[in-house]
Amino acid sequence: MDVNAKAIKNSRLKNGWTQQHLADAFGLSLRTVQRVERYGTASNETVLSIASVMELNLEEIILSIDDAVTDENNVSSKYQQIGVITVALVLGMVMGVGITLTLV
Repeated sequence: MDVNAKAIKNSRLKNGWTQQHLADAFGLSLRTVQRVERYGTASNETVLSIASVMELNLEEIILSIDDAVTDENNVSSKYQQIGVITVALVLGMVMGVGITLTLV
């Protein structure tokens, strides 16, 4: 997924964090953080981690429509990506609750 590498890097620098600090907070490798900031691509899980740790909205992380070529495919693609991330997050929470209830 294409992400706004500049926004992520600026947020990291604003907080005074190194890439290693950010990787540790995400539970990811340093190399993953370097790739996100350099190439602007990340998996859905990485995007969710970034949003959570850095307290950013998904709209701030996923490339904005204005930054991409504005055609119908890119517009619908961005909303599809946000939808997939939202569904994955909700399913993860539901599965977590189900596992917790099973263990209790």
